[in-house]
Amino acid sequence: YIHSISEIRPGELWLTHYTFPVGVDVFNTETGQAYNYKRDQNAPDRSISSDTLFNVYRDRTGIIWLVHFQGILDKIDPQNRKFTLYRHHPNNENSLAEDVIWKVYQDQQGLTWILLASKGMDALDPLTDTVAHYPDIPGGAAYDMLEDRQTVWVTGAGGIYTFDKATGRYSDLYSLDCLSGQTIIQDRHDENILW
Repeated sequence: YIHSISEIRPGELWLTHYTFPVGVDVFNTETGQAYNYKRDQNAPDRSISSDTLFNVYRDRTGIIWLVHFQGILDKIDPQNRKFTLYRHHPNNENSLAEDVIWKVYQDQQGLTWILLASKGMDALDPLTDTVAHYPDIPGGAAYDMLEDRQTVWVTGAGGIYTFDKATGRYSDLYSLDCLSGQTIIQDRHDENILW
């Protein structure tokens, strides 16, 4: 059972399987070869944190983010093969707000946004390694994020919201006919259309 497919580099697909603990598969579309990466108990700082993954995201700097089913977030720097683990720690305000993560998104300023199941969004500043919390989205869940030239759009329970990064406030609900919109993308041919 494949949960998500992400093209991390041209011709390189990363496949996650959160139902079964089999790690992540990397498939080369040019050669047809596949490689499997699993947690290495003997080298935890040089391997993924768990073998049940939800999805994968590559930001503009080349950093790869792995969202695990257990609410763990791995940051992989391919240049030095360094793995950094992020997760919720109850007594640490600078940790993630909760243990259920939907997605990761990098904005135009380079902040890494972690979208959460019931506590809105966290913003991770890669320069200072600090986390800011934005929990007040109606319904609690933040599923996806998209930033165009004028607006930050966030999908959540009940619809699509706009988000003001300066104030940290969610507003302007655009209702959907379904219960929630889990993915939002901009049309390739018309930037004024969102799907």
